[in-house]
Amino acid sequence: MLFSINVRPDSGVERWTHNFDGHVLRSTLRYDPLRDLVLVRFGPGICGAVVRRKGRELVVDVADMWVLGVPLPKALIPRSASREWQDDYKGFCFDISASLSKSGLLVRYEGYVALEA
Repeated sequence: MLFSINVRPDSGVERWTHNFDGHVLRSTLRYDPLRDLVLVRFGPGICGAVVRRKGRELVVDVADMWVLGVPLPKALIPRSASREWQDDYKGFCFDISASLSKSGLLVRYEGYVALEA
């Protein structure tokens, strides 16, 4: 599967365009210092994530979520097992997943962005 990502800074917000083999997902990403969360907006939803360092990896945990401005109950907030790291051979690597406790896996993708020679 062909995957591409384009990130464009725009006045304190990053505009991300993910292309999964022709299926495009657009989102924005910004840091909220008052909540100490990275806020990712996609469609009518906003995901509040905590990013922490664990060894040589960045680990992303979903802390809060809002849909149409309404906070979701904790039981409906997806659990993340997402991580990113730098590999000396492959480059920037990622393993992204989210699941719900009652219904299981929502999304999972992994890969890497190769370093240019």
